[in-house]
Amino acid sequence: MHQMLANTRWMKAFLCAGALLVTPLLAFAAGTPVSLNGAGPSLSARTVGSDGESHEPSYAYPLFERTVEWWPYATGPNYGSLSAVEETESDAIRLLVGSFRAGDRLDVPVELTASLRGLSQGMAQYFLVQLQAGDDPGASREVITSLGAVVVEEVPVNALIVRLDRAAYDRVAASPAITFIEPFHPAFRIHPGIGGAKQLTPEAAASPIFDLVLNIFPGEPLPAVTGILQKINGVTVKQVFDTERPKIFLSAPASLIPQLAQLEPVALVHEAGHVLPHAARGSVFLQSPGGLRGDFPYWQVGLDGDGQIIEVTDSGLSVDAADHANTRASSGWTGTGGNNGPNVSAGHRKVVTYRTSSIAGGTGDLGACDSILSGAFSHGQVVSGVALGNATRDTVPAPSQPSPGAGFGNGFYDDNNNDGRFDEINDDGFDGIAKGAKVVFVDANNACPDQLNPTLSVATSTR
Repeated sequence: MHQMLANTRWMKAFLCAGALLVTPLLAFAAGTPVSLNGAGPSLSARTVGSDGESHEPSYAYPLFERTVEWWPYATGPNYGSLSAVEETESDAIRLLVGSFRAGDRLDVPVELTASLRGLSQGMAQYFLVQLQAGDDPGASREVITSLGAVVVEEVPVNALIVRLDRAAYDRVAASPAITFIEPFHPAFRIHPGIGGAKQLTPEAAASPIFDLVLNIFPGEPLPAVTGILQKINGVTVKQVFDTERPKIFLSAPASLIPQLAQLEPVALVHEAGHVLPHAARGSVFLQSPGGLRGDFPYWQVGLDGDGQIIEVTDSGLSVDAADHANTRASSGWTGTGGNNGPNVSAGHRKVVTYRTSSIAGGTGDLGACDSILSGAFSHGQVVSGVALGNATRDTVPAPSQPSPGAGFGNGFYDDNNNDGRFDEINDDGFDGIAKGAKVVFVDANNACPDQLNPTLSVATSTR
């Protein structure tokens, strides 16, 4: 429920940055006066793009090319395309795996083609049909719909994916409203980008187990589809997303991808994307005249929130995220106090109290969100992380202690700029604006309905 990695909050931190411009800066006003004398090297006003600063900072995530060759066929998974001009013509059919003219065929492996066997067994199947263009393609669509076709997807330029039973197939195939019909083959359902995504670790890059997403055709019974998947050896179903566009998240050996694509309810098999930070420079942008790495004028004179408390009312805070956890090994969550708090151990590194707004007539459930499908974090985690998250100190120093400095332990992220040493100014990629402050958090919204794990885990730190 509170499980959350520090890095996930940065993916959408830019959405919250504007709202945080006031609150974090108020927290900089520490009770102890700070002298500007001897604060460090002089700061010059520079702009992003100067001195070679035209790319991502050097502490961006390292990514690793996959070393797994998983495609077993002589052709595919991309089968070629028409020219740019040809793809705009009315008889062109444009799929993710390639484009072709109605009446032609893509050179797909025979193992990934479908027959009419499902129809002969009394089941419905999915078909690709090309409508008669004419002056009003919409009229052709109305005709085949009246013949029993269930339209599930439009395909450029003038085609449809439809669900047909045996009787409807016979009527539609004989109709002058279409110029082309064939099964929606398994080859069409395998995204050609699978296996091409770089991985976060060498181990993941070498693993034959892929994290996949199955897009399911609307109207298919998800419990039945899930039951079939759970019977396939090697498949682990992680989440089922039952909406207008159903999805099933799972992990499976890459060798099973062709088998997954042969399941009739499956519209597309594709790879699950990674959540990466895209706003690791938020702290520098909101205080620096030049936006350059290491240019932290407030932090360098000690204005980083030490001794201050920020109140955040939002949708949930991940106490076991590295930004807010008490130590490397313990989140510090006790769960004692209920809606009134504090629910954390006395003297917690970052959290003063965690309560719900029910004490003022509101809602809240003392929970955060771990669900991939709901964004893998709560909005309150993002807001709090950008405002005061800190993953470079083991403890928060008292206002009377020197700040900043490396004397407070290496925290959760040691040397995230990869220069061989630790210091708070440059190892900043996972710190909020007022990183020395603590939070009084008021949970004002229930956790996401499809959370992965409703139990609290110990603090986690990965890069």
